[in-house]
Amino acid sequence: MQAQLQALTQAIRKSDFPAWTLLKFRIDVIPRQSCPLCRARRTSSPPVAGGKDGNEWDESRRCISNRRTPYSGDATRRYPVSAPQAGAWPFLLRAISRRGLQHSPIGGVERSSQRPLQRVSSAASLEKETRLIGTVVGPCNVRQMSTVSFDESGNTGPDLLNEQQPIFALASVCYSDDEAKDLADLFRPGKFKELKFSDLKKSPQHMANVLRLLRRNEVNEGRVKAYTIHKRFMLVAKIVDLFYEPQCHANGINLYENGAAHGLANLIFTTYPTFLKKDRFDNLLRKVATFIRKGDKDAIQKLRYEINLVYKHLKKFGSDVSQTFVQMVVASAGLEEYLDEAITLDPVIPAFHVLVLAWGRELGTRFNIQTDEKGALAHEEKIIRILADGQLKQHRANYYGHVFEYPLKADSITPVSSLSNYPTQLADIFAGLAAETIQPDKVQGSPLLEELREIIFAKKLIIDGILPSANVMPESLGKAGPLAESPVEYAFKILSGEPSVYVEPGKEI
Repeated sequence: MQAQLQALTQAIRKSDFPAWTLLKFRIDVIPRQSCPLCRARRTSSPPVAGGKDGNEWDESRRCISNRRTPYSGDATRRYPVSAPQAGAWPFLLRAISRRGLQHSPIGGVERSSQRPLQRVSSAASLEKETRLIGTVVGPCNVRQMSTVSFDESGNTGPDLLNEQQPIFALASVCYSDDEAKDLADLFRPGKFKELKFSDLKKSPQHMANVLRLLRRNEVNEGRVKAYTIHKRFMLVAKIVDLFYEPQCHANGINLYENGAAHGLANLIFTTYPTFLKKDRFDNLLRKVATFIRKGDKDAIQKLRYEINLVYKHLKKFGSDVSQTFVQMVVASAGLEEYLDEAITLDPVIPAFHVLVLAWGRELGTRFNIQTDEKGALAHEEKIIRILADGQLKQHRANYYGHVFEYPLKADSITPVSSLSNYPTQLADIFAGLAAETIQPDKVQGSPLLEELREIIFAKKLIIDGILPSANVMPESLGKAGPLAESPVEYAFKILSGEPSVYVEPGKEI
């Protein structure tokens, strides 16, 4: 272990901008256990069609089919999907607050501009869309919009260090009420007050029915999409956003380019538990989370004290290692500047945004959203209305192969009672499945969970996620090369109400 730490220390070279320099080496010395396939060359592995490396997804599946754990270990656990979005959307909320926008405690966003909120879609624009599509049903010659139902699993709000629920998953399904009821009949729903995965997983018989559900032809990537977030890793990404990115930006370094922010988050998540030991690293994360959640002077004082303790501990490994933490120390001197900013740790917004984009591409037209009235998504209508405003210019932003299109095609968010809504209940089942099967520790030793995960991966039901890996180089992250335009920056313009992103009055959309 000591030799490995020394090798890692020697790999870190001094630089004026250590957050950037750290991305110039590979982490090949971190202790880990893996199967031969996982020790092979790995590149970015987005679980979407047309990914950079079409074979990696198959490699992960073969790993599972051979009953091997793709990656194990406390701090360096390998997850079967990487996180191409981790370099973009975890940082969205911080930047929103920089531009004068206000967050409600539940994550809703108000737009502070002279331009008032507009209806997402008027009757006239809907009629225009109907004519363009050319597919109409019913005697009224009005096209019936698709409805996508959402539900989440593992949502502990700002408590991203919850050890009982380390994964947040948001799932969405596109089924009619009749189609959803037909699928729900596998569980004899009359026996349940409400179909919930947390109840189904307690019974082997019910889990066998979950397996039958996954095997149905109606369950495919065109009807089910899920997004997963490792909450602890998301908090590390937030540290990069709060303490590293502003200083790099001030010195002319764009941490979004070449996946630098993503790589740095992976680096911290992978190496710091080894240098600091898990308890001290957990304590640092806990102090950061408390500071973000409370933002008072007491939280600032405790976080500043903890940062100094960590820095002193890292100095024992030499200046090359301690220098990687200098930016945290420098930033800690100005923590009071954050008191007037609204910072949130809620994982719902990035997951929701990516899924809405995915459904817009899948359906090719506007669609309605329904969600459990008790869930966090019921409160996100304002931000969706802004990003889906029908007066926005058509715009496509490419973030290293991931296309973001505006305006979003979501038309409305309708809260529903999940007690009587089968599509929402199915979304709950798929969200619970995604959260359960994405964790190697949960799957290992359980043939049923291994089979469930293999089917989920084969059908590509998990379209993406914010998950940790040991990758730090742009090539391995799938983010090599210059960044023509940041989709996050364009979202900033929309949320800030910048006139240039809207169609000029009187012009045809």
